[in-house]
Amino acid sequence: MIDETLYAAVPDIVIGTIDKFAQITRRAETNPIVTGLELIIQDELHLVSGPLGSIDGIYEAGLDIISSSGGLRPKVIGSTATIRQAGDQVMGLYDRPVSLFPPQVRDWDDSCFARIDENIPGRLYVGLTSCGKSPKFTQQALYASLIQGKEDLMQTGQFSSKELDPFHTILAYFNSRREVGGALTLVQDDTIRSIYQISEKRGTVPREIDGTGVEEITARLSSEEIPDKISRLNRGSDSGDAVDIALSTNMISVGVDIPRLGLMVVNGQPKSMSEYIQATSRVGRNDVPGLVFTLYNDGKPRDRAHFESHLSWLLAPYREVEANSVTPWSSRSRDKALRAVIVAIGRHRVSGMIQSPALGPDQQTSLEELSVELLNRVRRIDPDESRSTAREIQDFIEMWSARWVSSAGRLQYWNERRLATSLLMSWETKVTNDAIGGAQLPPEPAPNSMRSVEPEVRFTAIPALRTMAGGNDD
Repeated sequence: MIDETLYAAVPDIVIGTIDKFAQITRRAETNPIVTGLELIIQDELHLVSGPLGSIDGIYEAGLDIISSSGGLRPKVIGSTATIRQAGDQVMGLYDRPVSLFPPQVRDWDDSCFARIDENIPGRLYVGLTSCGKSPKFTQQALYASLIQGKEDLMQTGQFSSKELDPFHTILAYFNSRREVGGALTLVQDDTIRSIYQISEKRGTVPREIDGTGVEEITARLSSEEIPDKISRLNRGSDSGDAVDIALSTNMISVGVDIPRLGLMVVNGQPKSMSEYIQATSRVGRNDVPGLVFTLYNDGKPRDRAHFESHLSWLLAPYREVEANSVTPWSSRSRDKALRAVIVAIGRHRVSGMIQSPALGPDQQTSLEELSVELLNRVRRIDPDESRSTAREIQDFIEMWSARWVSSAGRLQYWNERRLATSLLMSWETKVTNDAIGGAQLPPEPAPNSMRSVEPEVRFTAIPALRTMAGGNDD
């Protein structure tokens, strides 16, 4: 539901993305939610790393201070299946030690949450290389072989359509949207042609596929389109509207649970081992057999190395999971979000400041005392950055106080229509102003979300543009 509904009647449980934390600086209505936190559950903890984790770590510090009362802090539970050096990541994000549950090596086939069932088919992993052929040729030939192979098994009569349904749809995973775009044309042309060639050699009836059987599941889709695409993947081969090939990116690697899928082609080794584990676990779930082909590009040294050691690392994939990194108190992270978090702490913890940034002497003293809690956190997590962080906090508080005085009480937290009397502005406004060479603006930039922010440029394509020189079409 929309934010305003939550603000009107604060629920006991809120489910959302960490991006919403950025609104604690901008929206006074978030106060009843963030000041009453008792339990924080972070799903897919391994994804809160890198740039996102670094920015989130600063906001987590602010939330911790805002929510803590009487020395009691919210309890934090993190959930993940693929993580390494969790202690360092959790300390950077939440300033807490890790208590791992269930304990490691308690029982190798019983993780408390799941037990190994030797009676279900599981997954079979196959490694292929493009050695001797181009990657695109190998890719389309593999798709054609798998599509026609399922059809040939159907024609033998040995298997029912229900037994072969998990292999009717190929879930094709790509490392980037650019690769998906190239594969779409490849499937619609070369793969269809190869299906006819394969069936002719085998003396079987070719499986008919067309453009309607190819779906794309990437971030290019709108939020309205995604549920429809996922719903169609649930339709079996007997429905008459089943997907033949679904071209996807890492968008499907988290949270997508479609029990009928059993066939995946991973095009090139994913950038991280955790991504490989998460993505390939989308097929062969529950009691459905899974068949995963990893197609390695022989022209890429990293792909070739993984192909040559395919068996050894697949026998212990979790051993190969890379360590996550978060650096919330690095200079670039502080540039992005430190001032926004200082404002959030003052707004939600200093009496009388929830609606107005009135930083008089008493309020400034209270904010500086709260900043000591923040600096103690920095000293525990990244002591080398504590001195520079303290200087930046003090400089910002003094600037805030001076602007409050100079504005004669007209200063607002966030008003982009009146930037002269606004304490903060969005990073979008900041980068756009810099891109056009505008004068330096008085408000400090603050994130609207924790994702990267870049200025937008809109292009309009004009077909058959006629040049004035000679009247020729260009």
